[in-house]
Amino acid sequence: MVTLSPRSSSLRKALLIEDAKEYQAIVRATLIDRFDVVFAETADQAMKALMNEKFDLLLIDVGLPGRDGLSLCQELRSDPRLQNTPILLVTGRNETADVVLGFEAGADDYIQKPFRPEELRARIEARLKRTSSIVAGAAQAAGTPDQFTKSGLRFSVGLQRVAHVEAGGERELDLTPNEFKILYFLARNDGRTLFSWRYAHRLVTLREDLVGSEAYIWILTLRQRA
Repeated sequence: MVTLSPRSSSLRKALLIEDAKEYQAIVRATLIDRFDVVFAETADQAMKALMNEKFDLLLIDVGLPGRDGLSLCQELRSDPRLQNTPILLVTGRNETADVVLGFEAGADDYIQKPFRPEELRARIEARLKRTSSIVAGAAQAAGTPDQFTKSGLRFSVGLQRVAHVEAGGERELDLTPNEFKILYFLARNDGRTLFSWRYAHRLVTLREDLVGSEAYIWILTLRQRA
């Protein structure tokens, strides 16, 4: 059942997709002064809530009953209306492969259970401050046009789209937001030797505690899609 907590129209709205009552209570108590929190306990309930309301933040538990949080995240991120809505995954998993799957599904960040309320608040505030788009901000600072072509790829920065320029037309690449940011980063640094993936990680996730193998997996995925 979808549970609403309407209090003030001046507050931002968050949708928490989580079936555990304990974490529903923790999240609500943590965000009560900054968000109206709506709860959904399944992916289907979340989809119904999103049809009726606009949210500033989505928090998704990976281990949902029925359809899991990763597939839900992937579907939501493919919705043009949610392209710039921060998505945080809440998970009890901490293996690198699981984290990479979350980012590939389109998540902006993840937080591991059990978590401290102050850590959750910090991660959320960090993401919200950057919803104006990391890529668009970097492009503006560098004076990069909204559209440019590099190595046979046409970038539409504002739309976060890339098309492969071919004889007789263009073929748009099906990229997640994180994959677009990685590809954009590489295009803007064409000709440079990158000794560390840290800069790519910061561009995509604004976190420095990730390992280089995750970026390597993204690069392999991009090569397969291109």
